[in-house]
Amino acid sequence: MSVAVAGCDSGNVVQVDTLPGKTRYVDTVFSAVATQTGVPYGASVPFGSTSAAPLLLDLYQPEGDTASARPVLVWIHGGGFVSGTRTDGQIPRLARSLALRGYVSVSISYRLRNGVTFNADPAGGIRDAVHDARAAVRWVRANSRAFRFDPTRIAFVGSSAGGITALFSSYDQSLGEGASGNPGFPSTVKTVVNFWGSLPQAADSVMQAGEPPLLIFHGTEDTTVPYAEALQLVARATQVGIPHRLVTLTGQGHAAWNNVPLFEAELTQFLRQRLIP
Repeated sequence: MSVAVAGCDSGNVVQVDTLPGKTRYVDTVFSAVATQTGVPYGASVPFGSTSAAPLLLDLYQPEGDTASARPVLVWIHGGGFVSGTRTDGQIPRLARSLALRGYVSVSISYRLRNGVTFNADPAGGIRDAVHDARAAVRWVRANSRAFRFDPTRIAFVGSSAGGITALFSSYDQSLGEGASGNPGFPSTVKTVVNFWGSLPQAADSVMQAGEPPLLIFHGTEDTTVPYAEALQLVARATQVGIPHRLVTLTGQGHAAWNNVPLFEAELTQFLRQRLIP
């Protein structure tokens, strides 16, 4: 497997916190991760129901961290909007890896539909996921003091359907905020990481200048979300001047989670440049 990288991500090197002999956000500076599972972040009405159900997340924090304002990564799992959980793929492994470097991660559950109802109304299914994801970002801001989150340094990280959700949440304001919880706080993020998702039929219209920088991972042999859709994202980002980076997984298909060491290296570099002020 070979890897090619393209984009316009050459920004200045940033100043970051340091610990003896190591650099926070780059090196492993903590020895353990504290995990809380099943934390409520809101509530929404599932498709076909008349009553709201709780929305839950798992929280990954560097154990022993005393920093007063930590950057937060909001992870959104895949599954075609019909399946999947917040512990799918390599989300827990990557969330822990980044927590050891000083980041906080929240991995969210969101409303899913069965295949029949999603195929009948894909736009509605995506909208529901976007509303829940935006509520998660608002939860981060609403709880920034209690958990020592930095409300100015939040990123979406999504894979497949989660990548689609992250992209629509970040770049398509027409979908609205929804009513999934934590009103009164903004749902904007500072940067976006997309694992093999896309903005189907929308990348050429919804991305605008000044919106969040974007990191894309995509396999050339992906038959679920074709590689051409990653190139469409790159073309639109280039057109409007959004800083971006495309990591091409040559010969790889969909959900290529076997590339974790590469993902760790690319995430570390990109987030340090684009999320840390």
